[in-house]
Amino acid sequence: MKHCVKAMTTLSSTRQSVNIWNRKKTPLISQCYKIFHKLVNVPFDQFFKLTQHNSTRGHSLKLFYPDSRITARAHFFSVRVILTWNRLPAALVQEKNLSVFKSMLRTFDFSYTLLGKL
Repeated sequence: MKHCVKAMTTLSSTRQSVNIWNRKKTPLISQCYKIFHKLVNVPFDQFFKLTQHNSTRGHSLKLFYPDSRITARAHFFSVRVILTWNRLPAALVQEKNLSVFKSMLRTFDFSYTLLGKL
């Protein structure tokens, strides 16, 4: 009985973490989408750079992740959003309509992003 309660508590805390993560990540990813597809007046080159690798898995619009020895830089928008953007499916990243992108993003499962850097 104790194992069942522990497993249920772990599952519910994981779901809460994922829900909080979704609420935090969705606006960031949406802003990245707007910059990428030139829906806002922000130069793409000022924040991001496309990766030079042709043999990437997933979509072809992957962003370059800059390594930095300064931990403060890891909290900048342009670095924080890259790992999540690169893990999105191609159909989501290449979507042409912002409202469709946002609705697809709301239903997307971000639980794998809790694992950290892969």
